[in-house]
Amino acid sequence: IGDCIVDDYIFCDPIGMSAEDPVIVVRPQSTERFVGGASIVAEHAHALGARAHYFSVLGDDAAGAFVRERASKTGVHNHLFADVTRPTTIKQRFLANGRKLLRVSYLEERAISDTLTDQLVSAVEERVRDLDLIVLSDFSYGVTSPRLRERVCALAKQHGVRVTADVQCSSQIATVTRYKNIDLITPTE
Repeated sequence: IGDCIVDDYIFCDPIGMSAEDPVIVVRPQSTERFVGGASIVAEHAHALGARAHYFSVLGDDAAGAFVRERASKTGVHNHLFADVTRPTTIKQRFLANGRKLLRVSYLEERAISDTLTDQLVSAVEERVRDLDLIVLSDFSYGVTSPRLRERVCALAKQHGVRVTADVQCSSQIATVTRYKNIDLITPTE
């Protein structure tokens, strides 16, 4: 359960420095697109042999369509909900000669609505008897809101399901201190 991210890597040829501004000028040559965040966590779990379920929220946009198309081919059981008020999170990385020059992030850092939270929790609740572990993959983009964490953790405890938190806290506002009474926290620094 968590934040969906689309990772774009834009490979560029360096041209030089701009004459007008002190900036590097590059020419994009190719782009590679991947799923990241909770999406890739679910795919890795499936690749390791787990019967994985993935719960997330996407924007109603081209990046969301990419995630849905990819999800339909992975073998992961996907429970993806659309939110027309936010974009699917995209992180674009511009690289030249093997070095990252710039990252541009298209994202919202606000909790999903109560309605979407209720839909996600209901989807988890329908399947909780089949789960051994819940991974909360938190990149601070709003899917793992306080309300969702509280309700999912209570549901897991009620059914004897272990809960772990994969918390990205190196560059965002995330903190491991928001996770209490769970089985394992794996901070990403």
